[in-house]
Amino acid sequence: MAKKFLSDRIIKLAKIKRRKIGISILWTDRVILDSLKKSKRIAEVIIYGKKLSGFKNVPGKDLSVGVQMIRDFKAGKIDQLVRGQVDDLSMVEEAKKLYDINPKLRRIDIGLVQTSLGQEFFMTGASNPDLQTLKE
Repeated sequence: MAKKFLSDRIIKLAKIKRRKIGISILWTDRVILDSLKKSKRIAEVIIYGKKLSGFKNVPGKDLSVGVQMIRDFKAGKIDQLVRGQVDDLSMVEEAKKLYDINPKLRRIDIGLVQTSLGQEFFMTGASNPDLQTLKE
């Protein structure tokens, strides 16, 4: 029996329905632009922050970009999000408020999660500073 990898499952799900993925971008270089162009092959990429041609854009320049992305995720405007280049603490704080998560919760482990509506998403640690203070 062939091994099944989580990455294969994620790619398979991405091909079933084109998802809207929000990512915060405040500055770019060639590597970032190349990566964004590749990601457009499997998803609709929405840029929060810097205006980039060829993408749907949500303008912003500061911490409000990450907070807006969390709010749009909660509202169903995007299916997934990537913190990218904004401060993680403000995003985590907003997510805890919107989703009624205990503010003292310090760790979110990796997982493939499914909502009650059947939407699946991949989740990793939400905040580096939260995770850095734990004894491993």
